[in-house]
Amino acid sequence: MICFPNAKINIGLRLMSKRKDGFHNIESIFFPINLFDVLEVLKSKNSQSKKIKISYSGNNQLISNDLCVKAYNLLDSDFDLPPVQVFLHKNIPIGAGLGGGSSNAVSMLKILNHLFKLDLNQNQLLNYSVKLGSDCPFFVFNKPSFISGLGNIVNSRIDFNLKAYKILLIFPSKFLSTSQIFKNINEKNKLIEENRKNADLFCKVLSNRFSINSWKDHLKNDLEKTSCKIIPEIKNIKEKLYQMGAIYASMSGSGTSVYGLFSKNKIITTNWSKKYFSFLSHLD
Repeated sequence: MICFPNAKINIGLRLMSKRKDGFHNIESIFFPINLFDVLEVLKSKNSQSKKIKISYSGNNQLISNDLCVKAYNLLDSDFDLPPVQVFLHKNIPIGAGLGGGSSNAVSMLKILNHLFKLDLNQNQLLNYSVKLGSDCPFFVFNKPSFISGLGNIVNSRIDFNLKAYKILLIFPSKFLSTSQIFKNINEKNKLIEENRKNADLFCKVLSNRFSINSWKDHLKNDLEKTSCKIIPEIKNIKEKLYQMGAIYASMSGSGTSVYGLFSKNKIITTNWSKKYFSFLSHLD
C-alpha cells in the first residue's frame, strides 16, 4: 500500500499558559498543504530479526528514532502484527515546523489499520496518535483546524479555507529545537498575560472579523522573534516575502521554515539561493 503524507503550516501560534509539567498550552490554526512524502508498506515475505524494516530516500539526512517505527510498535503491542517492509521517501524538510514526522506516523497508523483489517475507528486512531506526539492528532482529521492544549486538542469543525491564495514556502536548511526556543523567550509570563487578555483572537480570525489583509497586524507566531535572534535568516526571508507582495508571512510552528501567502493570481518571480528549499503551491 502506498500513501502520501502531507505537511501543514501554522497560521499564528500563541502561548496561553505554562503547565505543571513544564510544557506550555498553545493555540494555533493548522492548515494542510500539498507538500507530500511517499510512504509504502508491504507485508514482508522473508523472516527477519526485526518485525519492521524501514528504508529511506530523499531528504533523510536527519531521520532518527523514526515515528513510523514507533507507530508500528504501538499497534504491534496490541495486535501482534505480521512483519512489514517500509519505504519512506522524504520531500517534506525535517525540522522545518511542517509536521512531516507526525504526518508520516499517522499515515502509518492508517495504512496498517487498512492493510491488516484492524477495524480501528477514528477515536481509536486518535488515542494512538496522542501517544506518538502532540502534532499527530491533527493528521487524523487532516483538515483546517483550531488547535489548543499541547497541540493535541483538535477542533476540525471550522469553516476555513484559503482557496483564493497560494503559498510560497522557504526553508533555510537550518534547525532549531523547540526546547532551545522556549529556553530563550524573553518575558514569557508577560507574553502569556497579553495573549490571555485577547483570548478571542482566533475566533475573530475564523469568523472573518479579521480579514487576511489585516493578519499582518494581528496574527503572530510567539516563537518567531526568539528564533530570528538565533537564526537571522528567518527574518530576512520573511522580509523578502513581504517585498515580493505577500499578504501575510510567518514562520511555521517552531521553525525554521517561513511561508508567504499570495493572491492566487499573483505572478511570483524570484531567485532563491540553492541552499534553500522552496515550495510553491495553490491552497485548495
